[in-house]
Amino acid sequence: MHRLIPLLIVMLTLAAPGLHAVENTLTAEEQKAGWMLLFDGKTLDGWRNFHSDKPSDGWQVRDGAIVRVGRAGNLITEQQFDHFELALQWKIGKDCNSGILFRVSEDFKRPYDTGPEYQILDNDSKKYARDAKHDTNIAGANYAMHASDRSAVRPVGQWNDTRLVVHGDHVEHWLNGKKVVEYDLHSEAWKKALAASKFRKWKHYARQPYGHIAFQDHGDKVVFRNIKIRPLDPPAPNALTEREKAEGWRLLFDGKTLDGWRGYKLEELPGNWDAQDGTIVRTGKGPDLVTKEQYDDFDLMIQWKISPGGNSGILYRVAELSKFAWHTGPEYQVFDSYGRDDLMRAAGACYDLFPARPQAFRPCELWNQTRIIIKDNHVAHYLNGVKIGEYDYGSKGWLEQVAKTKFGKHAGFGKHDRGHIVLQQHGKPVWYRNIMIRKPR
Repeated sequence: MHRLIPLLIVMLTLAAPGLHAVENTLTAEEQKAGWMLLFDGKTLDGWRNFHSDKPSDGWQVRDGAIVRVGRAGNLITEQQFDHFELALQWKIGKDCNSGILFRVSEDFKRPYDTGPEYQILDNDSKKYARDAKHDTNIAGANYAMHASDRSAVRPVGQWNDTRLVVHGDHVEHWLNGKKVVEYDLHSEAWKKALAASKFRKWKHYARQPYGHIAFQDHGDKVVFRNIKIRPLDPPAPNALTEREKAEGWRLLFDGKTLDGWRGYKLEELPGNWDAQDGTIVRTGKGPDLVTKEQYDDFDLMIQWKISPGGNSGILYRVAELSKFAWHTGPEYQVFDSYGRDDLMRAAGACYDLFPARPQAFRPCELWNQTRIIIKDNHVAHYLNGVKIGEYDYGSKGWLEQVAKTKFGKHAGFGKHDRGHIVLQQHGKPVWYRNIMIRKPR
């Protein structure tokens, strides 16, 4: 497996963004390579404080950069990421300390309860002399775990270029073009470093398969700009990790066949869906694709990518009682939402019933991560880690909303305790992969 890592590094290096071009923008080449801006240089759209729904006043945009200007709290991305390459610039003043954390969960009290930290520090600080004397705590280090290179950082007040690569359990820290840290989460070497660190008793540290990216408030001024991210394909698409198996997940698609699926109201597979290159792809006109099994409560994870201007959907609790699946089952909208304002039909919405707020759609050439959780008739829609809508299936408010729409004309709509999961065909090509399901927790 590790023979692939040098090739990956070459590919990442070739695709790495030009950090010193026009600030806070993407070139055409970067867009083609799959990079996204996490900061537009003008607003904090896409960011909020940890355990909050908005950024605090302590984080401000000044001169095209995100600046900690006062008591701020930790700032996190609205979206969550699993495998990615992050590129950004940062600078600090004398005696300043901060950090970039990843795979951060809000299920716990502090970001560093779960997220490993790419350290930001004035290595010559007297204020933080206790940290600065240890190479595991200096700029670029995996804080308190893996040592960085003191020669890589630029003087206080100058911009530093950071790249953070997270691919499966493999992690790399780059500082000003030099790889300063490399490790594999949960390897024997990592476990040894953990046992010697303060994190050894923190049972949730570095255990999350995905999460937010966080900028740490350590009480000092820190400045960030040119913040870009490139989601990476998982090391093994359409496969479960040992952790996922232990958590009760099972695959609905093996990456090779459409076993477990059939056409809507058919016994066999339709000709307009196929398994190609590790994805389920719609190849032409025909019926929707449905699971052979039916489900009541579930936790569903699925990735999808759509053509420009494309439209599809993931329907659930579908009963094959009518001509179309949408006559009985609510739809998680799969849609090219770029530049569109109709949130009732935006990606992630419960189509025409409840809007998607806020929007977390990634451009058409990138994979989007969907999660749908149904537990005791409470339904939650997630898009790229952001909860964008929720409702109570079968409630008074739900039934009143249904009655106002075209779905109210169909007596069987939204009235089933269990049913099929459906991938909708709706014209242009759409691709699905990494489809897994479990009982909700």
